[in-house]
Amino acid sequence: MGVLVSSRGVNYIQLDETVFIDIGFNDTDGSGSNGTSPIVRFVDCTDVESGLGAASPVVFSVAPTVLTALKQQDGTTTALGALLVVAPFTAANGFEAHKTYVAWLFGTLGARTPTASLGIYKT
Repeated sequence: MGVLVSSRGVNYIQLDETVFIDIGFNDTDGSGSNGTSPIVRFVDCTDVESGLGAASPVVFSVAPTVLTALKQQDGTTTALGALLVVAPFTAANGFEAHKTYVAWLFGTLGARTPTASLGIYKT
């Protein structure tokens, strides 16, 4: 069974489900590039009480699948559907029941290396 996530807020996931997240990843400096080396890391934030700390352990990492090379024009900030993240929430991938995970997107857009939260996932 799979869950297509449309909310970047809190998402409730059953262990052994697969999460699908569509994201845009586009350079806005005028180059028309889709960016390079995007990766999504799911971190265990169950015990973090003071925010979504980057010091939380990485449980699972995945490179998104490029669905379209949109090469958006200047000023376009998102290209929803350009990348697809597929994350099987299984014990074999390090996920556990009754935990809270945050998905972080990392990559390179021109001279910048932005980080973005893709949502919170509770099992």
